[in-house]
This record gives sequence, C-alpha cells and structure tokens, in this order.
Amino acid sequence: MTSSFRTVHNRCADAARAGFSLIELLVVIVIIAIVIGITVPAIGGARDLARASSTQATLAGLGNAISSFRADEQRLPGYFNTRQMGRADTGLSGMQNIMLDLAG
Repeated sequence: MTSSFRTVHNRCADAARAGFSLIELLVVIVIIAIVIGITVPAIGGARDLARASSTQATLAGLGNAISSFRADEQRLPGYFNTRQMGRADTGLSGMQNIMLDLAG
C-alpha cells in the first residue's frame, strides 16, 4: 500500500511541477513589458521620420510650383490686390491669397 501511495504522490508532484510558477509568469510579463517599452519609442521615431519626409516632399512640390509660376508669368508669386483678385484668371481663393501674402 505504501508503494501505491508513493506512486500517486509522485504523479501529483509531477503534475504540480508541469505548470509555471507565479515568479516565472511575472518574469515573462516583465520581459514583454521591456520589449514593448523599447519598440514603442522606435515606432514613434519612424513616424516622425515619415512626417519629416512628407513635409520635405510638400516643400519640394511648392518649390517646383513657384519655379513653374515664375517661368510662365515672368514674376514670382505674391500678394494680389483686390482689383487683381476680382479677375477670374487668378484662380486663387481669398485664403490662398492671404497665404501667399504671409509666405512672402
């Protein structure tokens, strides 16, 4: 009878050791938190680089548009007065006219 008790006891002990302990689970959670803590700022940095690249592309397009305007009109774009804005061929809204004035 004692040998069967030992066999049952050994099986229970083996079954209890098959799972993870609380410390092991906490260590895994901490490691995952550290990995997340490292990757989130890296992703934010990549997002900032994408925004900077987009801004540079927009400014390059604006520079090309100014060069094209200068080639067509023989002058740089700038502020249009009220009389000039009344003409239909300017193609600018009032807000675009203000933006041109602020851009210099």
